[in-house]
Amino acid sequence: MVSNRDTLIRNCDIEGCFSAQYIMDDFKRDPLYILDSNHTHLLLVDNGCHGHPTVEAKLRNQLEKYISERTIQDSNYGGKIPIVCFAQGGGKETLKAINTSIKSKIPCVVVEGSGQVADVIASLVEVEDTLTSSIVKEKLVRFLPRTVARLPEEETESWIRWLKEILESSHLLTVIKMEEAGDEIVSNAISYALYKAFSTNEQDKDNWNGQLKLLLEWNQLDLANDEIFTNDRRWESADLQEVMFTALIKDRPKFVRLFLENGLNLRKFLTNDVLTELYSNHFSTLVYRNLQIAKNSYNDALLTFVWKLVANFRRGFRKEDRNSRDETDIELHDVSPITRHPLQALFIWAILQNKRELSKVIWEQTRGCTLAALGASKLLKTLAKVKRDINAAGESEELANEYETCAVELFTECYSSDEDLAEQLLVYSCEAWGGSNCLELAVEATDQHFIAQPGVQNFLSKQWYGEISRDTKNWKIILCLFIIPLVGCGFVSFRKLLWRYVAFFTSPFVVFSWNVIFYIAFLLLFAYVLLMDFHAVPRPPELVLYALVFVLLCDEVRQMIDVFFFLFLFAVWMVAFGVARQGILRQNEHRWRWIFRSVIYEPYLAMFGQVPSDVDGEPDVARHGGHWEEAAASSTSLQGSLGAEQSQNICIGTWHLSVQH
Repeated sequence: MVSNRDTLIRNCDIEGCFSAQYIMDDFKRDPLYILDSNHTHLLLVDNGCHGHPTVEAKLRNQLEKYISERTIQDSNYGGKIPIVCFAQGGGKETLKAINTSIKSKIPCVVVEGSGQVADVIASLVEVEDTLTSSIVKEKLVRFLPRTVARLPEEETESWIRWLKEILESSHLLTVIKMEEAGDEIVSNAISYALYKAFSTNEQDKDNWNGQLKLLLEWNQLDLANDEIFTNDRRWESADLQEVMFTALIKDRPKFVRLFLENGLNLRKFLTNDVLTELYSNHFSTLVYRNLQIAKNSYNDALLTFVWKLVANFRRGFRKEDRNSRDETDIELHDVSPITRHPLQALFIWAILQNKRELSKVIWEQTRGCTLAALGASKLLKTLAKVKRDINAAGESEELANEYETCAVELFTECYSSDEDLAEQLLVYSCEAWGGSNCLELAVEATDQHFIAQPGVQNFLSKQWYGEISRDTKNWKIILCLFIIPLVGCGFVSFRKLLWRYVAFFTSPFVVFSWNVIFYIAFLLLFAYVLLMDFHAVPRPPELVLYALVFVLLCDEVRQMIDVFFFLFLFAVWMVAFGVARQGILRQNEHRWRWIFRSVIYEPYLAMFGQVPSDVDGEPDVARHGGHWEEAAASSTSLQGSLGAEQSQNICIGTWHLSVQH
């Protein structure tokens, strides 16, 4: 009964696996059937006949019964292999197949509107009265008039008996309409048929946990909501913990939300064992590797904290040895606060693996949602930089932007309700996020949309002005810098009643203004001394200038101490280059002055593109001679216009510079 069956037969000269090239001709008109490309596996039965339908019916029924009675260990369908009969149209053999399936407790999906036997069964299911032979025969005559007219009376009675036997187990029948039989409708109908067969089984009808596992495996949320989570049954948190774990690892966010709405306590569920299992056996190795690369690439406290968290969960928590203080114990001690915040640990697990919808459900349950959203934004943006897959990096960036938007919406709502509380939220540090706060995470993640919010900008302005009221004009503050008694006269208003002078001079804006005034005064004094008051013996203005230069020098030293590690690495690289260069160009050099110049000074100039001119091997004497000629010419011209003593000094100075050059 299969069209183009010759292409499915393997030639005798072909050994090993055989791949058939099957051509599906939808426009070919013959009574044979075309194989459906939507199926992944097909069982082809051949008894030597050709063009005779239903010869495989007996074997098919036996195979279906055998499969339905088999048990497998990992099956959620009561330990059995789920099997369903799908009836569309059909005649006598279809009716017998449905009858056999129903007797074997195999559910059946009937397509109403497909004609023949399927319409007969669908119409009988809707009959509310007691089903009699006359009603069944009436339906047969209505939907199969020609077929029933040709049947003998004895065979008609057999048809009626088969239909009555089928309708005795109407709970195994599920009817769908032909015009609504889309992919989703058919899939839901098959799932519902299997669920009804499972839930009405004598052995499993009270096994609510097994029924829930079944619907979770098939991702049938509506069935679970309508059939299991009803007002007739009260669920305890412990009853939902096993299915909750399955929903997490299978990424079923809607089921997770359903369990939370029906009594699951997420904090009691998230024990150390559960988190260790999630991070150890259900965490992507690629994500862990990318996290490690990001930690090594960016010296970031949050990344280091998260990496230690993941690493310790993947190893499993160990009891700390009080007598041991090795590196492992220190790391475990560092991440111990996360054990007091299991929701954040679960949220990080979902975020790192880009579980979009699942992470949103968990995020709604966490404390400090604004901080969690900004932390997720930072983690995702950082991981996107180290991911090699462009699509995965784009997904991380998109999810990071979504969490930034969530943080903006939440903070805006909080700021509109209570400004003071919202400002405290910006600087509140949480140990579950490595001691970070919202403002730090937003700046480090470059969440410009969040930073640009009016509430954040107002907070930054308050920090900039300190305790000085923002209503105070800047010119009043500048005037108080020169007329200090005005501060105590109420000329400048403050946000709190404090020591006015202390609050004024500790304001960042005032400190910055003093720095600007200091630099302007320094430049003016420097110009005055250099242009108008520069003498052999330093005078008071010049002494003041020296003091200011010393202050600036101390500030530069302080800045150099802050970047000492970078400068040290820079010096090591520069000296290494200089030593190698000196050894190649000038061997056996004993003049310390030239060694210092070649090892330190010239490599420093080379970094800025100033390559020394003596690397081409020209003799120094010729170059020095040329400079002597220039020096003599300069000396002669200068002697004609200046005094002898002053000219001699200039000549000697020129000769000295030419030799050094």
